[in-house]
Parts: sequence; C-alpha cells; structure tokens
Amino acid sequence: MRGVTPRLRSRPTKPAPTRRRSRLRSPPSAGWARRERSPPSRCWRLVAAATAGSGGWSAASVAAGPGGTFGLSVPSAHQSEKKRGSACSTAMVRLTTDLIARCLGHRNRREEDLGRHLQKITHLNLSDKNLDAIGDISLCRNLRVLYLYDNQISQIQNLGFASHLTHLYLQNNCISKIENLSSLKNLEKLYLGGNSITVVEGLDQLKEIRELHIESQHLPLGEKLLFDPRSLRSLAKSLSVLNISNNNIDELKELAVLENLSHLRAADNQLQHMKDLEVVLNKWTKLCSMDLTGNPICHKPKYRDRIVVQSQTLEYLDGKEIKEIERVFLMNWKASKDIRKKSKGRMTNEHADYLHFSGFETSHSILPFNYSPSLTEKTNILVLSEMHEDKRNPLPANVEENKSEENSG
Repeated sequence: MRGVTPRLRSRPTKPAPTRRRSRLRSPPSAGWARRERSPPSRCWRLVAAATAGSGGWSAASVAAGPGGTFGLSVPSAHQSEKKRGSACSTAMVRLTTDLIARCLGHRNRREEDLGRHLQKITHLNLSDKNLDAIGDISLCRNLRVLYLYDNQISQIQNLGFASHLTHLYLQNNCISKIENLSSLKNLEKLYLGGNSITVVEGLDQLKEIRELHIESQHLPLGEKLLFDPRSLRSLAKSLSVLNISNNNIDELKELAVLENLSHLRAADNQLQHMKDLEVVLNKWTKLCSMDLTGNPICHKPKYRDRIVVQSQTLEYLDGKEIKEIERVFLMNWKASKDIRKKSKGRMTNEHADYLHFSGFETSHSILPFNYSPSLTEKTNILVLSEMHEDKRNPLPANVEENKSEENSG
C-alpha cells in the first residue's frame, strides 16, 4: 500500500567482549601482604610491600617455581626513586638478612618461618640497588646464582657460606681486589668486568671455573692487567671462556697454560707481535673463537691469513666465520711457501759445504750455473781463478825462452 513504509529487520548485535581480569591485581599501599595461587603452574607467590628506611627499598617478592626453586627480587633504586620523585636522593644500602626480613616481616612473623623461606632461595637478584657492602646473608645457604652487578660494592666478603654458588655477577662495582672466594668450590662463572682490579689473583683454590669475565678494568694510567701464575695454573684445566678486553694488555704468552681455552675475547688491548701470538696459538689446541679487534696487531700484513693457518681449530676470528675453503687455500699457500724456503736453504747449505771442502781460498767469483731444485746431484760450480796452473800441453822450449827474455827485458 502507498504511504506505508516497510518495516526493516534489525540485525542481531554481537555482545560486547568481556575483558579477562588479571589474576594478580596491582598491589595496594605499603604494609600490604597477599598470597595468591596460580592454577596453571600451581606456584605460590608472596608479594610483600614494606618500607625499609632511607635505602630506597619499597617492595620485595619471593616466588617459588614449579621445580621448587625460590628466588628473591627486590625493585631497583631507580624504580623506587621514580615513585618517590626525582628530588629524593637515594642513600647507600648494606645487604643483610635483616633487610630481607623487613621485606618479608609482614607475612612471616616468626623467626623459624623466615629461616625456612631464606633457605629455599636459590637465585638472588640484587642488581642496581645502591648496595655498598655485602653483609651477613648466611641464612641463604642454598644460593646458586647471585646478581650483585651495577652497585657500589668495594669488597668481596661474607660469601663463605655459599658453597653451592655456581654463578656470581659482580660487574660494574668498585672492587679493587679479588679475595675471599676460596670457599666457593662449585663456582663456575665469575663476572668482574668494570671494576678497578689490577691483578687477577685469589683464584688458586677454585678448580671448577669455566668462565672468567674481567674486561674493562679502571686501571691507573699506563698500567696493564696482570695475572698471578698460581691462579692461572689453577684455571688451566677448567677455564674455557676468558674475556680480558680493554685492559691495556700487550702480550698473551703467560696465558698459554690455559690448555682448555675455547673462547677468548681480548679486544681493544695493545697486542702487536705476531710471533708471540703464534706461540700461544700452538698451545691452545681447543680454541674455537677469538676476538682481537682494536689491537695494533690487526693492521699487520696477512694478519688473518697467518692466524687461520696457525690455528687449525679456530672457527671465528674477530666475529667473522672461517670458511673451510678459506682454510684449505691458505694451507696450500703455506705448504708451497715452505717448499720454496726449504729449497733456498738447501742451496745455501750446498754452497757452504763446497767452500769448506774445496781446499783453497779465493777472492774471485764463484758462480753456480745450470741449477734445478728437482735435481738430486751436486750442483755444478764454475770457478774463475788465475791461481791454478794450466793443465794444457806445455809450450816448446824455444818459445818459453823467448818469453822469459821478454819478461826480463
């Protein structure tokens, strides 16, 4: 019918998607403690927020993973400063179990409960917390990994309890001496880069270290990083990774005792003698990777070729892979060069033998001719001398008399 508008069908509307609510809500103000259970991994997480004086510590968390390992992670001083405002300055903090206890005290009031929790901790991350000293944390006796980098620690101490420790991160602190590590019998990786250490020492009791990182030390002007022979002998069997970059080192011969070394990083030093490098390469029969970028030796003629030929096991040099075809070509080149050198030396020896057994001395030229390296017989020598008598037939008597008269006249 006219004037009647048809009724339009309305399309069904989709229900608005519902947002999944996060299981862990943001923690409220300080003094709050809560324990929540995560169904997928059945891990318990204890989050405790507590103020810790003027040290900038505002929160701590202890988490138990599926395997039963526990770790403690404390927010960095930068995060705490961001919350309090940039005008607030952060003071230095001494790491102790009391400090950890204050972070957990709102949940665990009894001392025996705290002790059990600290004994479960295997990984302790205390990097960038403005720590200036390592205090008594002996209750964390099951520590395996300890992160203490980016702090202001000046001395390695109070780690005698950590006999299970395998990884120790102490880079970018104020440490000037390697000490008090003799009880860490299971230590495998030691990171000490960016400190003020002048001598690699204090490692003579550690037999399990596989990696030593001691790059970029803040050395006095004109000095280089030194190595204690006792520590090197102790590391000879176990050490496989060594990082000594940017330490003003000018030779590597004292490191030749490291017979199991597989990775060496010695960039930005003062290495310049190829012969010294070739000596240690003969000792390092398991070396796979070496980085010498930034050293004067890199500008020597045929620097890469000579190293590739010298080390048969090397796979990477200065970050570049050594192809098999490159090694084969250089080995053939070296073999032909050795043959030429040997032939030249043999020719020189034959000349010396001839002069020794010829039985005469002469100041005239001795010229070799018709020489071929492939011939095994003795080289023919043409001697130009006026000292020998003429072996031809003698002249007639009258001719000799005439000559004698002419000479007398």
